[in-house]
Amino acid sequence: MMRRTATLAILLLSALSLPASAETGQGEHPHLSAMRSLTLNRSLLTKAEAEYRELQKEEAQDTSGRVARQLSDLRYKIQAFNEDAERLRGILPAGSVTEELSGEPAGPRPVDTAAEKRVEEMAKQIYQMHEKALQSVAAQKFEEAEKIYGEIVFLSPEDDEAYLLLGHTCLAAGHYERAADAFHNAVHIDPENAKEIPRLYENILLENPSDDAAMTQLGYAHLLLGSAEYARRAFQDALAVNPSNIEAKKGLLEIP
Repeated sequence: MMRRTATLAILLLSALSLPASAETGQGEHPHLSAMRSLTLNRSLLTKAEAEYRELQKEEAQDTSGRVARQLSDLRYKIQAFNEDAERLRGILPAGSVTEELSGEPAGPRPVDTAAEKRVEEMAKQIYQMHEKALQSVAAQKFEEAEKIYGEIVFLSPEDDEAYLLLGHTCLAAGHYERAADAFHNAVHIDPENAKEIPRLYENILLENPSDDAAMTQLGYAHLLLGSAEYARRAFQDALAVNPSNIEAKKGLLEIP
């Protein structure tokens, strides 16, 4: 169970599509966007490195090759996170608050204007809130995480990444109407998010093809996005694995 929840926490943030997230959103300060992306990048990297260390302990006893494949995938992810962090740091001014938060050495700090200070203060606040929410997800305290993400989108209403995370945590908590609202907001801000939402659960199923809970959440994700046939297929797959899956049965009844 610990491995499952840790993976869920990592994949929740993986749904953000970090390389694209540093692009400036409409009306948003470019440094704030890059800061938010970098802090989320560091969270992902920390979790991936922790999982990598845990898997290394199992490698010697594994004869199926499963652990070796997972280690290989994680090495690729860690490398990608590090490369993206370098790119994001190139966007930010030397000595920015994100360098301090990520543990990177800061150069001479430039004289800040009042506007830049406000941007950095908000970035720090959002960083801390994302970290707290991620801890709640890892502890399966989904309603607590949902509340925090709700506060984040209140502070940054154009933050489609936070809406995605809010939607996923609402789904995990079984709050489907709230998930629908969050997903629709994310898609309204960036239509490409419609492709990213189901991908989270598809990635979970790549790691554990018999996870009927992930199949059910995939079904609801499709259903909330209006893809009835894909939703039906996911719910049926969940019931094929676990015929007593109540949520999957409810989901099938929701399909027009």
